[in-house]
Amino acid sequence: MKSSGYESKRDKISYACGRCRKRKIKCDRKLPSCSSCSELGETGSCKYESDKWQTDLMVYEPGNAQLRKEVGVLRTKIRLLENTVSTQRVNLDAMERNTRDESNLYDETDEAKLKVNMSNFHSILLKNLRLTYYGPTNYLSLLMNDPYGTRLFAKYAELQEKKLIEIESHSSLDYSVLKQNRIEPDTEDCSRIPEPLQMQIPLIPRDKTLIYLVERFFQICYPLAPFLDKDNFMKSISPLWENGGYSQNNIILLKCGTLASLLIVLRFSSLSLSSERYLVEPEVAIPSTYVEYSKVLLLSSKGSGRINLSIIQAILLLRTYKTICPEDDNESTDTRILLGIATDMAIIQGLSLNTRMNRFISKDELYIRKKLWLQLFYDDASNSFNFGIQTSICEFETEEFAKLLEEVGTPLENEKKYITRQFKMKIQVASLIRKVVLLMNHRNQEISVSEVTNILNDFDRLLHEEMYSFDQLINYDSSFTSSEISYRVSEYIMKIDLYYKSFMLYYFLFLNWDNDISLDYSRAHFLHLALEKGIILTLLGDYFTKDKSFFFGPEFEKLVGTCIWSSLAKIIPSMVCLLCRSLDGEYNIFMAFKNFKSSCFDIMSWANIDCMDNTSSIKNILKKYQDIYQKCVQLHTKYFITYKVCVCLHFSLDFIQNTYPTFFQDIFSKTSNSIEELASFLDSDNHDTLKNFIDYNFDYNLFSTFLEDS
Repeated sequence: MKSSGYESKRDKISYACGRCRKRKIKCDRKLPSCSSCSELGETGSCKYESDKWQTDLMVYEPGNAQLRKEVGVLRTKIRLLENTVSTQRVNLDAMERNTRDESNLYDETDEAKLKVNMSNFHSILLKNLRLTYYGPTNYLSLLMNDPYGTRLFAKYAELQEKKLIEIESHSSLDYSVLKQNRIEPDTEDCSRIPEPLQMQIPLIPRDKTLIYLVERFFQICYPLAPFLDKDNFMKSISPLWENGGYSQNNIILLKCGTLASLLIVLRFSSLSLSSERYLVEPEVAIPSTYVEYSKVLLLSSKGSGRINLSIIQAILLLRTYKTICPEDDNESTDTRILLGIATDMAIIQGLSLNTRMNRFISKDELYIRKKLWLQLFYDDASNSFNFGIQTSICEFETEEFAKLLEEVGTPLENEKKYITRQFKMKIQVASLIRKVVLLMNHRNQEISVSEVTNILNDFDRLLHEEMYSFDQLINYDSSFTSSEISYRVSEYIMKIDLYYKSFMLYYFLFLNWDNDISLDYSRAHFLHLALEKGIILTLLGDYFTKDKSFFFGPEFEKLVGTCIWSSLAKIIPSMVCLLCRSLDGEYNIFMAFKNFKSSCFDIMSWANIDCMDNTSSIKNILKKYQDIYQKCVQLHTKYFITYKVCVCLHFSLDFIQNTYPTFFQDIFSKTSNSIEELASFLDSDNHDTLKNFIDYNFDYNLFSTFLEDS
């Protein structure tokens, strides 16, 4: 249908010229004339049909034939260029794919791999008469993969097996008779804790003493457990002095989590009191039974069966206390269980989520929730490394979490600088430790050298750039004030722990390194790094045993002792193995010290290294261990963890004395006096007392056995 003189649909434009169209032959449409017209000599009549608008327009413009030819030539060139570009693009894509494949192939072949039989580092060992799993980063697992370590560990393993057989053979013994003959301790001793069976609620101090100890906790101990809010806590314990004044009956009005936290806070605070303060104010002495009752309370159905924020705070506070206090083993089974319970409760309560304020959560509570989870994140990573196991907490956005913590802000003015720094540091440390745990627990036979290199660089950056040096922390410079000593103590404990973990990592690399896989590192390099970290930890332990108030004063001696001695006890056997290698000519101790990195301590002078006599240098180092042993024997009734140091030192020094008897007869001449002094305490009566009043994973029977054998 047509209208207004126009066709309803577009006219078809022919591709061929007029003559070829009439002759019905193929036209190649070349310009200025097609090939067919050129061959017939009819170039003048070779014309192409154009669009109607072009035809109409060109009718009125002169020279349109020439323009048509030029347009045709340009179009032909464009088509040729487009074809060329398309061909080149295909070639470039092919080249890029080949380059990428070659690069991947190069990476796979060039990437250095450290071949390690990781299955050897996953084992079940008999320790403290219990079968326990130990993974690659645990000190016992590393020791058992060292040829020197297996020899050193042999006597301990033999005594363990012998004692276990004796216990099994006497399994029918009537323990009720032993219970009747139990000896009660005459005086309070932090190494002796009564069994928490059928315990009564401890007698809480009256209002003035109570408030004094709580205030002291937030003044002195708070940076070690910075997930309690002072205002909220004081409000929650207010029923103690309300309703007609202070009354012991008001205790039952407190919630389970609040009461447990209060008992731990009182005991925590009492540890910061010096011996002189106890003599002046005996009413502030808080026995360790407070903590045992809180544990029973939290693990009962009343506590663990009612999950809320105060219960999680109390369990984490209890766990923090038990890792620091002088009367417990910071790696005991119940300490690990407490961490697992707190983590599971926190996940149930949604503490791991990056939630922002809503109508159910106030700003203050949100701040506490974030700090609780970050503390659990750090504790979980540290615990996983110490036992060589996978982390319990899955990976989450730590940077976003830390940013949210800053956005929420802090209700306490003195937290703005150091507590925020502390949590940022813990996030970095925990993230780094998790990388090590993931790498070591992969059970692969190969470990990427580039990953190892990155981890080593991160360790160095944290220890030497991000953290304050030991000299700054112990002697504090202008960056600190006297009122900020608690924050220095907190970072000091974290730095000690990271030094221990770096020692274990370097020791693992030394045991397994192949000098042919990388030019940047050598086996001797890792030996020097491990030896340096071990010597510094030994130096700190030596200084602390000589003067426990040397670092931070008498207020903190009970709070830093466990971290120092725990790390020292675990590195001693490995350090002795390294010293044995020097005696066998594997390396020179003086040259190793020369390769140490810069340190705030003059460790060469402290160790009395003789540049001309390698054996004499090692003797001087072993004398330091002998001095520590004798000091720890004197401290065994005041600090539980010194038992571990004594056991490790006894087996280690005994091993090196028996292995090289002609070299070290003179330095072990005083050992018998120390042994007799410790054995006199662990006589039959006192040993029964310890057996009945300490519920730890420590083998006092074995300890007595090797003392008697000596």
